[in-house]
This record gives sequence, structure tokens and C-alpha cells, in this order.
Amino acid sequence: MGAVRGRGPGGLAGLGEVVGVCRARDGRERLVYLRRTCCLYHTSAEAVRCASCCLTGREERLRAYAERG
Repeated sequence: MGAVRGRGPGGLAGLGEVVGVCRARDGRERLVYLRRTCCLYHTSAEAVRCASCCLTGREERLRAYAERG
């Protein structure tokens, strides 16, 4: 994976953070990347937010990652 918990992969540390999330279905921990910047995907023709959208609250993103597992 190359990412260290708390820091983004490579030079992305300033743009987000890597955090551990426990999967709801089996309790196993996995690492996810939480963006601090907006990719503007919600402004595209699809008009939806990406999975790690910084416009969505941190706890809501973590909960969604846990449920997706």
C-alpha cells in the first residue's frame, strides 16, 4: 500500500489523510483515504459526489466506508 496511517500516499499528505476503518460485516480494519480537497466531480454531468468527498462530513464518510467494506 505504501501509505502510512495519518499521511497521504506519496506527496498527497497535505491533501488528505489515511485512517483505519473497521468493516461493519466482519470487524476487520482497512485503510481509507479521506480527502481534504474537492475533485469537483459533483459539478460534472453526473452531478454526484465522489466517495471521499470533502463536502460530506468526516463521520458520514467513515460510516459509509465501514458499511461498504
